[in-house]
Amino acid sequence: MLIENVLAKHEQDDGLIDCDLKHVEQALMEAHQPLEETFIFLCSPCHRAYDAETHKRRIRKHTQKTSEPLKVADSSSTPAGKLKRIKGWSKKHSQNPHRIIVAFLKLESEEQEVTRAALKAKANLDEFEGAYASLKTDAGNSYGDIFYEEAGLVRMHPAARAEVTKYFDEAKTS
Repeated sequence: MLIENVLAKHEQDDGLIDCDLKHVEQALMEAHQPLEETFIFLCSPCHRAYDAETHKRRIRKHTQKTSEPLKVADSSSTPAGKLKRIKGWSKKHSQNPHRIIVAFLKLESEEQEVTRAALKAKANLDEFEGAYASLKTDAGNSYGDIFYEEAGLVRMHPAARAEVTKYFDEAKTS
């Protein structure tokens, strides 16, 4: 989140970052101060538990401020926070998100039901499981909540679909 906030100030219209690395490095160092309030080192199971508790605290804090419930992604919507990454992925053909999205689109265009197994086979990535999991959540350093599963099929959130449709056309996916 801190990195994204710093880099967002340098993002161009095409989704690429144009910056002086020394300046960004300094801004990142400052954003992480004081360190004892920014860093905590945990094993993987403890990290997942910590993230889950952090999410619960955010909901409690939100509901103390307002009577409005905190909106959480479901099968019909997705948080917009990371959707802006889709434009950049459309140009980066070797990146995992690009390859998984293209595999999904190709399976759909072949009029196949998109199952996790079919998507994994079509994407043909060694690190498919981790990348795919990161495309199903907006938490932490994930790619963003692009896909969800329903009745054994992989679906794309409508908000993500709109962005993918904008940037992943036939010329870009072949």
